[in-house]
Amino acid sequence: MEHDAAMPAWLGDVYVIYTAAFVVFVGLAYVLLKKPLIGWLDAQIAAIKTDLEQAAALRAEAEKLLVEYKQKQMVAERDAAAIVAKARAEAEALRRAAEAAVAEQVARMQAQMQERIARAEAEALADIRARAVDQAVAMVRAVLAEKLKGSASDAVMEQALAEWPDSLKNNKNAA
Repeated sequence: MEHDAAMPAWLGDVYVIYTAAFVVFVGLAYVLLKKPLIGWLDAQIAAIKTDLEQAAALRAEAEKLLVEYKQKQMVAERDAAAIVAKARAEAEALRRAAEAAVAEQVARMQAQMQERIARAEAEALADIRARAVDQAVAMVRAVLAEKLKGSASDAVMEQALAEWPDSLKNNKNAA
Protein backbone atom coordinates (compact mmCIF):
# COMPACT_ATOMS: atom_id res chain seq x y z
CA MET A 1 0.00 0.00 0.00
CA GLU A 2 1.28 3.38 -0.74
CA HIS A 3 1.50 6.11 1.79
CA ASP A 4 0.00 9.37 0.97
CA ALA A 5 1.94 12.36 2.25
CA ALA A 6 -1.09 13.93 3.78
CA MET A 7 -2.01 10.76 5.67
CA PRO A 8 -0.28 9.80 8.86
CA ALA A 9 1.73 6.59 8.83
CA TRP A 10 -0.24 4.78 11.54
CA LEU A 11 -3.31 4.95 9.33
CA GLY A 12 -1.59 2.74 6.83
CA ASP A 13 -1.16 -0.07 9.36
CA VAL A 14 -3.94 -2.71 9.05
CA TYR A 15 -3.80 -3.64 12.71
CA VAL A 16 -4.49 -0.09 13.74
CA ILE A 17 -7.49 0.09 11.39
CA TYR A 18 -8.83 -3.25 12.63
CA THR A 19 -8.35 -2.17 16.22
CA ALA A 20 -10.04 1.15 15.58
CA ALA A 21 -12.93 -0.59 13.79
CA PHE A 22 -13.28 -3.02 16.68
CA VAL A 23 -13.33 -0.14 19.22
CA VAL A 24 -15.92 1.72 17.13
CA PHE A 25 -17.97 -1.49 16.82
CA VAL A 26 -17.82 -2.10 20.55
CA GLY A 27 -18.66 1.54 21.24
CA LEU A 28 -21.62 1.48 18.86
CA ALA A 29 -22.75 -1.88 20.25
CA TYR A 30 -22.49 -0.45 23.75
CA VAL A 31 -24.45 2.64 22.88
CA LEU A 32 -27.07 0.84 20.82
CA LEU A 33 -27.38 -2.33 22.90
CA LYS A 34 -26.93 -0.83 26.38
CA LYS A 35 -30.62 -0.19 27.08
CA PRO A 36 -31.97 -3.43 25.61
CA LEU A 37 -29.19 -5.43 27.26
CA ILE A 38 -29.74 -3.76 30.63
CA GLY A 39 -33.51 -4.24 30.22
CA TRP A 40 -33.01 -7.92 29.43
CA LEU A 41 -30.64 -8.30 32.38
CA ASP A 42 -33.10 -6.48 34.64
CA ALA A 43 -35.88 -8.81 33.41
CA GLN A 44 -33.67 -11.82 34.09
CA ILE A 45 -32.86 -10.47 37.56
CA ALA A 46 -36.56 -9.89 38.22
CA ALA A 47 -37.38 -13.41 37.01
CA ILE A 48 -34.66 -14.88 39.22
CA LYS A 49 -35.93 -12.84 42.18
CA THR A 50 -39.47 -14.06 41.47
CA ASP A 51 -38.21 -17.64 41.25
CA LEU A 52 -36.30 -17.22 44.51
CA GLU A 53 -39.37 -15.73 46.21
CA GLN A 54 -41.52 -18.60 44.93
CA ALA A 55 -38.91 -21.09 46.07
CA ALA A 56 -38.81 -19.42 49.49
CA ALA A 57 -42.61 -19.48 49.67
CA LEU A 58 -42.67 -23.13 48.61
CA ARG A 59 -40.01 -23.94 51.17
CA ALA A 60 -41.98 -22.16 53.89
CA GLU A 61 -45.11 -24.02 52.83
CA ALA A 62 -43.21 -27.31 52.74
CA GLU A 63 -41.81 -26.65 56.22
CA LYS A 64 -45.32 -25.78 57.44
CA LEU A 65 -46.67 -29.00 55.91
CA LEU A 66 -43.79 -30.94 57.43
CA VAL A 67 -44.63 -29.56 60.86
CA GLU A 68 -48.33 -30.35 60.34
CA TYR A 69 -47.59 -33.89 59.21
CA LYS A 70 -45.19 -34.43 62.09
CA GLN A 71 -47.95 -33.30 64.45
CA LYS A 72 -50.43 -35.56 62.68
CA GLN A 73 -47.94 -38.41 62.91
CA MET A 74 -47.50 -37.82 66.65
CA VAL A 75 -51.29 -37.75 67.09
CA ALA A 76 -51.61 -40.90 65.01
CA GLU A 77 -48.89 -42.62 67.05
CA ARG A 78 -50.64 -41.58 70.27
CA ASP A 79 -53.96 -42.83 68.89
CA ALA A 80 -52.34 -46.08 67.79
CA ALA A 81 -50.79 -46.52 71.23
CA ALA A 82 -54.17 -45.83 72.83
CA ILE A 83 -55.85 -48.33 70.51
CA VAL A 84 -53.20 -50.94 71.32
CA ALA A 85 -53.57 -50.27 75.05
CA LYS A 86 -57.36 -50.50 74.77
CA ALA A 87 -57.09 -53.73 72.79
CA ARG A 88 -54.74 -55.18 75.40
CA ALA A 89 -57.10 -54.14 78.19
CA GLU A 90 -60.05 -55.68 76.35
CA ALA A 91 -58.07 -58.85 75.71
CA GLU A 92 -57.13 -59.02 79.38
CA ALA A 93 -60.77 -58.47 80.38
CA LEU A 94 -61.88 -61.20 77.96
CA ARG A 95 -59.19 -63.52 79.33
CA ARG A 96 -60.35 -62.86 82.89
CA ALA A 97 -63.99 -63.38 81.90
CA ALA A 98 -63.08 -66.62 80.13
CA GLU A 99 -61.10 -67.79 83.16
CA ALA A 100 -64.03 -66.92 85.44
CA ALA A 101 -66.47 -68.73 83.13
CA VAL A 102 -64.20 -71.79 83.03
CA ALA A 103 -63.75 -71.71 86.80
CA GLU A 104 -67.53 -71.40 87.25
CA GLN A 105 -68.17 -74.25 84.85
CA VAL A 106 -65.56 -76.42 86.60
CA ALA A 107 -67.13 -75.63 89.97
CA ARG A 108 -70.59 -76.43 88.59
CA MET A 109 -69.31 -79.69 87.11
CA GLN A 110 -67.61 -80.58 90.41
CA ALA A 111 -70.84 -79.91 92.28
CA GLN A 112 -72.76 -82.07 89.79
CA MET A 113 -70.19 -84.84 90.10
CA GLN A 114 -70.26 -84.65 93.89
CA GLU A 115 -74.04 -84.78 93.77
CA ARG A 116 -73.91 -87.78 91.44
CA ILE A 117 -71.35 -89.46 93.69
CA ALA A 118 -73.49 -88.79 96.76
CA ARG A 119 -76.55 -90.14 94.94
CA ALA A 120 -74.61 -93.21 93.81
CA GLU A 121 -73.34 -93.74 97.35
CA ALA A 122 -76.87 -93.42 98.73
CA GLU A 123 -78.19 -95.83 96.09
CA ALA A 124 -75.35 -98.25 96.80
CA LEU A 125 -76.02 -98.08 100.54
CA ALA A 126 -79.76 -98.59 99.97
CA ASP A 127 -79.01 -101.51 97.67
CA ILE A 128 -76.59 -103.02 100.19
CA ARG A 129 -79.13 -102.55 102.98
CA ALA A 130 -81.88 -104.09 100.87
CA ARG A 131 -79.66 -107.06 100.03
CA ALA A 132 -78.65 -107.38 103.69
CA VAL A 133 -82.29 -107.30 104.70
CA ASP A 134 -83.18 -109.86 102.03
CA GLN A 135 -80.34 -112.13 103.14
CA ALA A 136 -81.22 -111.67 106.77
CA VAL A 137 -84.85 -112.50 106.02
CA ALA A 138 -83.77 -115.53 104.05
CA MET A 139 -81.49 -116.64 106.87
CA VAL A 140 -84.19 -116.08 109.50
CA ARG A 141 -86.64 -118.06 107.38
CA ALA A 142 -84.15 -120.84 107.03
CA VAL A 143 -83.35 -120.89 110.76
CA LEU A 144 -86.99 -120.64 111.80
CA ALA A 145 -87.99 -123.25 109.28
CA GLU A 146 -85.58 -125.69 110.80
CA LYS A 147 -86.47 -124.90 114.38
CA LEU A 148 -90.20 -124.63 113.97
CA LYS A 149 -91.62 -127.39 111.96
CA GLY A 150 -95.27 -127.67 111.44
CA SER A 151 -98.21 -125.58 110.33
CA ALA A 152 -98.40 -123.32 113.41
CA SER A 153 -94.80 -122.46 113.11
CA ASP A 154 -95.24 -121.64 109.45
CA ALA A 155 -97.96 -119.10 110.24
CA VAL A 156 -95.89 -117.45 113.00
CA MET A 157 -92.85 -117.35 110.81
CA GLU A 158 -94.75 -115.86 107.85
CA GLN A 159 -96.25 -113.16 110.07
CA ALA A 160 -92.89 -112.28 111.64
CA LEU A 161 -91.15 -112.20 108.29
CA ALA A 162 -93.87 -110.03 106.78
CA GLU A 163 -93.62 -107.49 109.62
CA TRP A 164 -89.85 -107.47 109.86
CA PRO A 165 -88.95 -105.68 106.52
CA ASP A 166 -91.53 -102.99 107.29
CA SER A 167 -90.04 -102.42 110.72
CA LEU A 168 -86.54 -102.22 109.14
CA LYS A 169 -87.75 -99.69 106.59
CA ASN A 170 -89.34 -97.60 109.37
CA ASN A 171 -86.07 -97.70 111.32
CA LYS A 172 -84.12 -96.74 108.20
CA ASN A 173 -86.40 -93.73 107.52
CA ALA A 174 -86.11 -92.65 111.14
CA ALA A 175 -82.31 -92.74 110.93
